[in-house]
Amino acid sequence: GTASYIAAKILKLADLLPAIAIAMIIYLATSVMANLVGNNASALLMLPISIGTAQQLAVNPFAFVLITTFAASAAFASPVGYQTNLMVYSSGGFKFKDFIIVGAPLQLLLAVIVPLLVRLIWGF
Repeated sequence: GTASYIAAKILKLADLLPAIAIAMIIYLATSVMANLVGNNASALLMLPISIGTAQQLAVNPFAFVLITTFAASAAFASPVGYQTNLMVYSSGGFKFKDFIIVGAPLQLLLAVIVPLLVRLIWGF
């Protein structure tokens, strides 16, 4: 039911916002989820949502798939979001807060840049 709930909320926004803004929201939702449950689970949950959203918006679904997969790989704000983050977490002497301080701004920046580049290259 979670996927249906998220899809319904995103599609409500589709009436108010342009497709590029919806793509940025999908990117951000996927990357936040990747920080919590890992990249594979976030991609698995968000891919049907992004494809369905693209179809409802009548835009290129492949572009939304790319946005979702890039976002699932962008788990920078949590040491548990990706395996290599966890590997350097203890050996590097990092704190959880360090990942948030550096990773969250990077994720926000990429939430704008990646959808814009995907739109430029693949169009939607």
